[in-house]
Amino acid sequence: MGYDAVRAGVVNLIQGCGLAESKEIDFVNASQHEYGNTFILEAEKGENAGPVLIDHLYDFQEWKIRIAFDRTKANQTVTRDEMHRLRETILKKFDDSDNWSSFAEIIKWLGWNVEKLPNYFVLHISLNIKDKLTY
Repeated sequence: MGYDAVRAGVVNLIQGCGLAESKEIDFVNASQHEYGNTFILEAEKGENAGPVLIDHLYDFQEWKIRIAFDRTKANQTVTRDEMHRLRETILKKFDDSDNWSSFAEIIKWLGWNVEKLPNYFVLHISLNIKDKLTY
């Protein structure tokens, strides 16, 4: 399918969860309005499927979704709960192949983790995407 088709498909799925794509490359200088409302999507790496010639038609890619959430002593528990509810919603989208079979061969989520920074949390979700290369 190619980078643009895969990226557009993933962006549409995440936007369907009520988030907008951030214009930032990280959340360090992001405004507080971005917290809990936007996401950053990056293709981080890819690898060839294997040694057989037919395997060269596929690219296994790792993509990362990042979403920041405000963190203060007053709202820490509520924010964590909201973050985990949103995480479940996003993962359910990627668990249903009807949501992505038009733009990828396979999508599965590899894992997620929460990074705790002084002023905000960042939810990281890793996806493994099998893309069919077209020449």
